[in-house]
Amino acid sequence: MKKTSLLYPDTIAALEAASFAPEFIEFLGWLPGNAHALNNSKNPVKAAHTLLSREGNVKMLQKFFEKKQAALVPDEPAEHTQADSLLRDFRRFMKGFEPAYSQEEVDSYAPDPEDR
Repeated sequence: MKKTSLLYPDTIAALEAASFAPEFIEFLGWLPGNAHALNNSKNPVKAAHTLLSREGNVKMLQKFFEKKQAALVPDEPAEHTQADSLLRDFRRFMKGFEPAYSQEEVDSYAPDPEDR
């Protein structure tokens, strides 16, 4: 869960103990009004159930999930043709080289721990 939640640690702990999905907990801590209501409630679990059942919060939850999805998928792929070209050139160059030593040869030159 994000560290920017407006929920108090004890409120988060109560919701986690009640098996609320981490996404619901993050959503409830995203809106200041919801967070304030839960943080000041005598029973934050019951208050969370009430908040999640309200039509207005269901619409906000939908917007919350849409924003999270949009943040994960860029609108357009980033253009980096110069970097791609450099990478292709470097890989072509490296294909012509073999490693100077095999891992077996490197291991054979390593000092034996018993000789120390």
